Amino acid sequence: FKIGRARENDEVISSLVISRSHCIFHCNNNGDWSVTNLSNNGTLINGEIVNTNETKSVSLGDIVQFSSAEEFKYYFTMRFKDEVPAKRRKTDEVTQVSSRENTFSDYQEQQRKEMEEELEAKRTEQKDLKRLLEECLNRRNTDDDTLITERVDCLKTAITNSEKMEQILVGTYNYYVAEMEAESRLFNESIVEGVKRLHRKFSPSDKQIDRLISQKMEIWTRERRNKWSEIMKSMMKEERIKLEKLEAERSLLNAKLKKAEDALAITKDALREKSEYAKQLLEK
Repeated sequence: FKIGRARENDEVISSLVISRSHCIFHCNNNGDWSVTNLSNNGTLINGEIVNTNETKSVSLGDIVQFSSAEEFKYYFTMRFKDEVPAKRRKTDEVTQVSSRENTFSDYQEQQRKEMEEELEAKRTEQKDLKRLLEECLNRRNTDDDTLITERVDCLKTAITNSEKMEQILVGTYNYYVAEMEAESRLFNESIVEGVKRLHRKFSPSDKQIDRLISQKMEIWTRERRNKWSEIMKSMMKEERIKLEKLEAERSLLNAKLKKAEDALAITKDALREKSEYAKQLLEK
């Protein structure tokens, strides 16, 4: 049973992430099934990559994914009578999930992107602070040394605090990614095991099995999302306590920096006035 983008395949998937000849499903004389990956874009069995030209066995209830795109993830199941044996069934069709945005994996991905954006904003802030520090160091020899030194000290402390914030965010992000991968793996394993249990309990030709799988999938997805939401709340609470303390320190530093800038501006104005007055005296 051939799957790919080309028309000559038994099952055609019209997407650029799917190779023309993506993979082949085989069935031996004992009724055991296996899949051979032909694509550099990859085929995954229960989240494990099948290398190009490698063959792996596939069992009832396994999750088969073509390429890294989540939309091409399917459950391997058996159909009988007038339907094609071992025909793939899309995860969305089995679970009847109305929108991909509501799936467990999409929920995790959204959280991850938000954390990445926060981390990137903190790194941009660090670059700006370091640029200001470099400007101050270059001006130290030409402007009021005391005021510049005060501003330099404030900027150095601000950079140190910003780096601490980044470390907190990086640590939280790394922990999140590790937890996300572990939780996703458990989620997929529980789904596979649950589907297998249902198939063992009911006859494959029983019409109610699809409905039961759909109901169970919705329950599992909801439970995992609730559990993950609690993990995120706990993790974010700890992170916010640390960040709020550093934010308070940064506010004080910003006030000091503004005070130093104002004083420096006043000093510059005074020096300019003195210079102009001296110039007028010389002209007289």
